[in-house]
Amino acid sequence: MAGNKEAILSSEKSDDTTDFLDRHVFEPISIVFSHIFIKLGIIPNVITVMSGIFGMAGGILLYFRDFKLNLIGILLEIMAYIFDTCDGQVARITKHCSRYGRMLDGFCDSLAFASMYFALSFRLMNEMIPFTNVYWGLYIWPVSIAAGYSHQRQSAMVDYYRNLHLFLLKKGKGSEFDRSSDLKAEIDSLKGHFAQKFLMKSYCSYTKGQEKASPALQRLLNSVDFENVTDSQWAEWAKRSRKHLWLTKFLAYHPKAIVLYASVLAGFHVVFFPIVIVFFGTLHLIMVSKYEKFANSCILEIEG
Repeated sequence: MAGNKEAILSSEKSDDTTDFLDRHVFEPISIVFSHIFIKLGIIPNVITVMSGIFGMAGGILLYFRDFKLNLIGILLEIMAYIFDTCDGQVARITKHCSRYGRMLDGFCDSLAFASMYFALSFRLMNEMIPFTNVYWGLYIWPVSIAAGYSHQRQSAMVDYYRNLHLFLLKKGKGSEFDRSSDLKAEIDSLKGHFAQKFLMKSYCSYTKGQEKASPALQRLLNSVDFENVTDSQWAEWAKRSRKHLWLTKFLAYHPKAIVLYASVLAGFHVVFFPIVIVFFGTLHLIMVSKYEKFANSCILEIEG
């Protein structure tokens, strides 16, 4: 097991893009499961689907006004996250990394979070609006839809900026930083592969949304000849990007999960949607602003 453990650890992404809980809690646990999956010959995509099933089942259990069921749901969500970490570890160590695997991973993550949002929304429909005698009813849906949309945009930009940082660290080689123009060309070349085409089109739309939210960064990417960027310039850009990564950690999985789990177990889950919209939404705007300023400063240096 020691050899596999060392190999898994060496395959991990940069510490820059992982937070304390990942490094010290979830990765040590997931290494054990990854070793088991490798021994059993279970491929990454199967682990991804298992993660999605756990996530959706856990989300559904948050609908019930039962502490034990809610706790089981939360434990299933935690197990889903561990498996979600495992699929990447197993993919990297067994050399089964693929864009389709990453797209499937994102799709399953979305289904898991959607199940939580739907469960909370249906649960709140039958509860009173705070400080009133009025049931939420259908009024909860505009709130939950706004929170879900905000959550999706936050997660998309966290993913984008983390991949950007890895792109800079790896000097443009072997990263998962995709451009929609490249994806569209691949989609056009696919013939008769419905499932692959569906995933690619969904991923391309997702990537376009990331690009639309970062116009200055797109101007930078379009103006640089990355083949001729010096090592010192790569290092300088990575250093500047690193300064803003703390924002991606605040907007990633763990902070939202902690707020969700704590509010559900305390019976005060009504606060979750407003916190996603207001608090995390504000952090999202700050994060995008910081990275756009970073991109503009790089453009000025290149043009100057």
